[in-house]
Amino acid sequence: MVRSSRPAAPDDPDDEDAAERVAARILGGAAQTELSLRRRLELRGFSPAASRAAAQSLSRRGYVDDDAFARSVAERRLRSGHGRMRVAAELRARGCGERPIDEALRGTGMEEERAAALALGHRLHERSRPSPDAEPRLSRAALAGRLARRGYAPDTVAYVVRTITEGGDIP
Repeated sequence: MVRSSRPAAPDDPDDEDAAERVAARILGGAAQTELSLRRRLELRGFSPAASRAAAQSLSRRGYVDDDAFARSVAERRLRSGHGRMRVAAELRARGCGERPIDEALRGTGMEEERAAALALGHRLHERSRPSPDAEPRLSRAALAGRLARRGYAPDTVAYVVRTITEGGDIP
């Protein structure tokens, strides 16, 4: 039997019950925001109205929780060394609204972010050593670029680069 890479379109794109069944299968794979679930249902051929109704129904019953999704993703990304700007951008791209994003990031203040960025900056700087007894080879610009790509704010990046270079470690 040959399986297509794309699920078959529904017989009736306006069938809310069918959309809800498909949505439940989608949620079995990974948590989704209400918006991302609606988008996925529409990509599978359901009408916007059926997609919206299915996502809202599952949300009312607690299967879709944008707040919990935002908290979970934010905690994971912040723990892995990403800055607030990058986490917020990822959450927006995944369909979270501003309120869940703000609430998820509320617990991380400027001092915590600076401390995390500084720890990451030191790790990146140390990793640039070609051998344990050699000097690090990471320039200020390279360090700044790596921190910025991780989503740290420009003032946090400047603070980290300035703090590490005050020790005379970076050319």
